Amino acid sequence: MKKNIYYSEVVIRKNLVKSNLLNWLFALSSLLRVPVEVFLRKNFGERYFSRLLVSLFAVAFLVVPYVLSRRFGQTDWDFLFENFSTWYIYTFAFIFFSYKRYQEVKRNPSVFDFSRFSQYEGDINKTFLSWQKEGRANIRTIEIYYESGAVFLAGLILFICKQPIALVLLVCSVMYWLSYSIAYLIGDHFIMDKIDQMIMNEEMEEVFVNDKPSDSARGVRFTMKKPDNPVFRQKLMDSFIIDDKDDDEDDDGGAVVAS
Repeated sequence: MKKNIYYSEVVIRKNLVKSNLLNWLFALSSLLRVPVEVFLRKNFGERYFSRLLVSLFAVAFLVVPYVLSRRFGQTDWDFLFENFSTWYIYTFAFIFFSYKRYQEVKRNPSVFDFSRFSQYEGDINKTFLSWQKEGRANIRTIEIYYESGAVFLAGLILFICKQPIALVLLVCSVMYWLSYSIAYLIGDHFIMDKIDQMIMNEEMEEVFVNDKPSDSARGVRFTMKKPDNPVFRQKLMDSFIIDDKDDDEDDDGGAVVAS
């Protein structure tokens, strides 16, 4: 698609503070999806599933109870298992399901044969998908609310039972919700940018050259002083459009969200 540099440089309102904050939150929240998504999904993409990351989480989950016990002045195993039994049950379940996810990645077709998307976020649980077929949900609501809600409910029950692992589940459920909320927000703005740019390209000549009113041109307008001569306007307008690839070197790849 041709790129309209007037749209990208003048029309779109770039909020770099908001964009950087969203990118940072997205990176953090995506990281904290790992402790729960190995239970929720399967068949991850080769580059999406990180053995190093799940290993680091597993080690952390094994060590944290011991460290906390030492801080409370308790070093005996009875205290450890009495207060962190569900924590260790969760930890061993996490290790088991992480190993299953790793085995699935190994069995999947090679990404180098164009057989699979390497950043695939995994198959959604069939229970959630059945709700989609019944019209009770769509993929967006499943990813943002239902999956995170299931984890939050489990964490809430464990919190009522005064189990320390509840805090992990509650935090991860919120991060799960946040990560997909941000992902869809960024995706929505990406699509709207493309649509707006297409509309501006289609209406540009009538608006810029022929002074067509914006309310008759799907809202397209130009905030600038234009030459009086239509020939000069046409020449200027032609310079607004470039091949998208010509401007790739100026694109830093980050998500920019309008304010």
